[in-house]
Amino acid sequence: FKSWGIGFSTWHNWRDETMNPERDWALALLVHHGRIWEMTSHGSITFMANGNFAFGEYKEAQVIGVIGGRYFFLNDIYSPYIGGGFGLGLQYDGYLNEYSKSTFGDKFGFGFAGNVEAGIVVFRTTTTQLELGASYDVLVNVLKMEPAVHVYGAFNFYLAINY
Repeated sequence: FKSWGIGFSTWHNWRDETMNPERDWALALLVHHGRIWEMTSHGSITFMANGNFAFGEYKEAQVIGVIGGRYFFLNDIYSPYIGGGFGLGLQYDGYLNEYSKSTFGDKFGFGFAGNVEAGIVVFRTTTTQLELGASYDVLVNVLKMEPAVHVYGAFNFYLAINY
């Protein structure tokens, strides 16, 4: 199946005592894309890509792509699932542009990403499905590891069509 969806996200950046003492939170637009290869009636291999874009006072953007899997609890018309994966991601944190001492590695991030997800697929036994999903994405910035590890995250909620 191919999966396309849209939703919203609550994005956050890392916390550091000197550069960023308060973790920043922003409401963001979520664009979801995925591929789902069903291997058994209860399991699938997945590729999921989530892009979060915040357009408030400060611009933030995060894109991650992960390869993983899902476990479906039922093989029925309504099928709840859990899943997760590992991959890579990119990040831009516009909040840190305000600091004159911020460096390239503070504003931009690249590194290892992961996610956990849960949701329900409606009409799972048909060729076109409706998916209500929630996930948490995390990105560890390998460009900047000192003085603190920069970890970005996003809580995502989306509605997708799988076909």
